[in-house]
Amino acid sequence: MSVVLFAGQYEPAGGWHDYIGEFATIVDARRHVDETRTVTVHEPKTVTYNSRLVMSTQSEPRERRIGDRFNAGRPGTVIAIDDDAETYTVEFPAHTDVNHAYDWAHIVEAGTIVEYWNEGMGWTT
Repeated sequence: MSVVLFAGQYEPAGGWHDYIGEFATIVDARRHVDETRTVTVHEPKTVTYNSRLVMSTQSEPRERRIGDRFNAGRPGTVIAIDDDAETYTVEFPAHTDVNHAYDWAHIVEAGTIVEYWNEGMGWTT
């Protein structure tokens, strides 16, 4: 007996985007969800930025300091400051991003949800 996969992605503005597909087995439906995952390996890098002024959560802006945390899509640390050039250098460590095409999935067999998946929990029955 075939199974139906209902999967979706939550939209930032509310609601969701759905995918519905029929598969021969539960294993085939799971494989479809797993194969839509992408893995990106980011090598370590250093980037130099202009201007040392940073807006902070404090009441007054302050200049960056060595050791400050920095987030430009991924966390880094300020490792150097050049007062003459008014630049600072940030080191970003290596990391791996795992992205899924879906935020959630249900596998339905004979009208009953037999497996549920989400990015945080994995597959559950």
